[in-house]
Amino acid sequence: MQTTDETASNSNPSVTDAGVVNDTFYVSGQSLMDPCGNPVVLRGVNEMTTFMYQGKDGSSCFGEITQTHANAIRLYWQTSDTANDLDRLLLNAEAKRMIAVIYVFNNAATNSTTTFEDAKAYWTSPDILPIVIKHRQWLIIALRERSSSGTSAIEANWAANVDAAVQGLRSAGINVPLAVDAPQFGLDTAALSQLGSERILADPRRNILFSINAWWPNASASVIRTNISLATNAGLPTLVGEFSGYAQSAPDCQDVTYDWATIIQVAQETHAGWFAWSWGAAANLPPCQGLNMTSNGTYAGLYGWGAEVASTSSNNPSGIPNTSVPATFVPGAGCRK
Repeated sequence: MQTTDETASNSNPSVTDAGVVNDTFYVSGQSLMDPCGNPVVLRGVNEMTTFMYQGKDGSSCFGEITQTHANAIRLYWQTSDTANDLDRLLLNAEAKRMIAVIYVFNNAATNSTTTFEDAKAYWTSPDILPIVIKHRQWLIIALRERSSSGTSAIEANWAANVDAAVQGLRSAGINVPLAVDAPQFGLDTAALSQLGSERILADPRRNILFSINAWWPNASASVIRTNISLATNAGLPTLVGEFSGYAQSAPDCQDVTYDWATIIQVAQETHAGWFAWSWGAAANLPPCQGLNMTSNGTYAGLYGWGAEVASTSSNNPSGIPNTSVPATFVPGAGCRK
């Protein structure tokens, strides 16, 4: 598959201020606003760009993903990925007008999943921080921690870790929206509904979203609806960071199908953003290949649940093509009329 490098046509670091009212995307109430001051609801897919065989800058698949009409993309990253890697990745997302939501999942130094502290250290490091500042008008940083929940002490620890990471990022001059995982690997929306508002108030920028990972075991439609609604009914700005057509928690990822249709329906009803897991240019390997939306990283390769979520030929009223609206802000060009 031929790659196309978008950085050459989008390498001008200057940003026009035509119509721009804010230096970054920002949260107002439960809504994410673009730099032009207009609401945008995130609709897109996840991609494990750090593992892409044809270069981790996304150039081989971003053009394919845009055919779904996605307005955003959630990107899997590692602490070993360099400033140059990051710059090229974000330039290519900007060129395709997909809002980049990026998170570091793996700490390469310890070969373990990241904590909030690991993420803070990566984003504020001397080589990475200038790239964040450069791309601030088209960037959301997601904060992940594989923390557990279930007791008040553990939940208090989650809250303290969130606050410390957020305040560290703000002190470094990072003002972009931060999409913070709910406790218990993004699953515990009950704890989130109790603790989320205080995390927003603890952020000097008041610029926080909360991310839910919809991998609840044995989830019926009512369980899914309850879990998403717990966060949105608490008045929290919410997105579903991960969901799929199969239950990731099963011993074999393809043993149990998952009610993705209810997830996107409830998200549409509550104006929550969402990202399907995952596109598949960097493929989920056996026994989890059913989590891939496309068989070969192309739009034409969409199949099964992935085609139902993302193909323009799908009749699902809550799918990407029927609900995704582009941001009015255009990187390097200001606000669209």
